Amino acid sequence: MSEQSFKFYLFGKPLLQSGSVSPSSVRKHDNGASKLQASSAVLKRNITFFAVGLTASLGVSAVANYLLLYVPALTPFGRSVISAALVPVVVCLPLLAIVCVQRAQLARRQRELNHFASHDRLTDFYRPGVFSDIVERRRKTGDANNPSGAFLIVHADHLREINRRYGLEAGDEALALIAMAIRSSVRADDVVGRIGATMFGVFLPGADEADARDISERIATSVRDIYFAPAGSSDAVAVRVGGVTFADEIGFNDMFREAENRLFAGEDEGEAMAIALGAVRMETAARH
Repeated sequence: MSEQSFKFYLFGKPLLQSGSVSPSSVRKHDNGASKLQASSAVLKRNITFFAVGLTASLGVSAVANYLLLYVPALTPFGRSVISAALVPVVVCLPLLAIVCVQRAQLARRQRELNHFASHDRLTDFYRPGVFSDIVERRRKTGDANNPSGAFLIVHADHLREINRRYGLEAGDEALALIAMAIRSSVRADDVVGRIGATMFGVFLPGADEADARDISERIATSVRDIYFAPAGSSDAVAVRVGGVTFADEIGFNDMFREAENRLFAGEDEGEAMAIALGAVRMETAARH
């Protein structure tokens, strides 16, 4: 890519001298200028808001005192008391309403930022680090009398082939469809996260082997029923599901390692994999 000459000015002074500037540098300075303009706009808006509020307060006070002069029954002290009480009510109530609205908007934006930071953009599942922390927390704060549960790994098959044949957008679409199938197959209290480019993790608190097998089969069936037709040509979306069940407390890393071992245990075999469910005694991993 050819380089071009640019000169940037900030407040009338050269920001960069004329010379060879790469397009990437131009983009960086454009972003900086945009942020500066946004900050200036916010400052102007705050100054305008302050000026309008101050003018409104003075105007309300002047009008109220002027009108109260025409009430002969009021003493000067009474007029002062009414004026002192009227101005805060007339001015502060709208300001309080504005502040409440802004606080609500700020809280909503903070929730959106927190959601964006903790969730994967494509699938809306938890990001890997957040997912492992939540699983650990749920495992420690769960029912002490029933520490059992299950952990599944769902692996999207043939995704590299889909990316190669139809492009990355088709691969993203396939992942999003698989995520929807997983979400519709798990229980309300289950925790789901994206733990790799083609892997999803599903934590099933309190589940036994039958529960884990049932959810695994529901996921596989839902994925098999997906209609996926990139570039107008129907193609199959497939997953492998492997997992472990456990009766005692077990860490996330141990759950993940055992589930991954079972996920790929029969990969080289021509027949369907068994569903490996159990940190030590589970037996389930399925290929579809």
